[in-house]
Amino acid sequence: MLWYSLLKTPMAKNSVSEEPVKNYKALGILKRQFPSASLIGLTATATSHVLKDAQKILCVEKCFTFTASFNRPNLYYEVRQKPSNTEDFIEDIVKLINGRYKGQSGRDDMKADCILYYGFGDIFRISSMVVMENVGQQKLYEMVSYCQNISNCRRVLIAQHFDEVWSPETCNKMCDNCCKEISFERKNVTAYCRDLIKILKQAEELKEKLTPLKLIDSWMGRGAAKLRVAGVAPPALPREDLEKIIAHFLIRQEDYSFTAYATISYLKIGPKANLLNNEEHVITMQAESPQSCHSEGADKKREEKTPGNFQKKSVNMLQQPDCKITGAKKRKIDNA
Repeated sequence: MLWYSLLKTPMAKNSVSEEPVKNYKALGILKRQFPSASLIGLTATATSHVLKDAQKILCVEKCFTFTASFNRPNLYYEVRQKPSNTEDFIEDIVKLINGRYKGQSGRDDMKADCILYYGFGDIFRISSMVVMENVGQQKLYEMVSYCQNISNCRRVLIAQHFDEVWSPETCNKMCDNCCKEISFERKNVTAYCRDLIKILKQAEELKEKLTPLKLIDSWMGRGAAKLRVAGVAPPALPREDLEKIIAHFLIRQEDYSFTAYATISYLKIGPKANLLNNEEHVITMQAESPQSCHSEGADKKREEKTPGNFQKKSVNMLQQPDCKITGAKKRKIDNA
């Protein structure tokens, strides 16, 4: 984005580039002290809300605003499960960089990957950092939703963030989800949710606080015996899927949510848990259909259809419902 103040008397321009957002408050004094000076502000990415805030702080509300689309067609977007072992994670990154990346990482218009590594523990580590911010947890859960999404075009999801609309067809299979040739189905996870509530209620009665790891251990029949609940059978699912189910409940505000809080994140029963008192209330998640999962031929076919040298890993992930987005791909140019 770029904004340029409308002034009758042109003077030497003050420019601010790559300036941390927190420092913008101090920069507002420039226009107050030198009201006749022209001011130009540049940034690579900003939402409409951030743009308006920056204009107000810099005292250049009456200005022309020029924006371009976020999209760079040479970039491939992908979300990967972060290895649980730190050494394995570092080794994976090193191999990725040494084996595949040269040049300017997409700035030279050559194809490049934008890979986001995501792990369940990241949610609560970051939550403890942003809990005191006005919209910190909201933004965090939006990011979790992006990572958990297994079907929607990544460009469509990113476009939402920047107040643009995007058509998946124009992605040209330049994201991991658009490269998938599999079908999805709705999984009923209501019973899992009820089991988790039982575990959390018992912990509350015992005046115990459950971290995410303790909650999963109890659910799997591990950890401290006093935290286990009679009648709650360990799910016949891998730990990764259990983590995704809990993350799903965190971000599914319209159905049910746990709340992470404080410097050390604990989980407690959310305000909408009573919805499950109604036996007809159902919570669902999206998952790969069993018939489409991980046949060797299907994996090979997906790799062959992947553009350039981008190699894909098959993903079996649960996530929230699809978003319906249609329309043109570019945001209108603002004229304040």
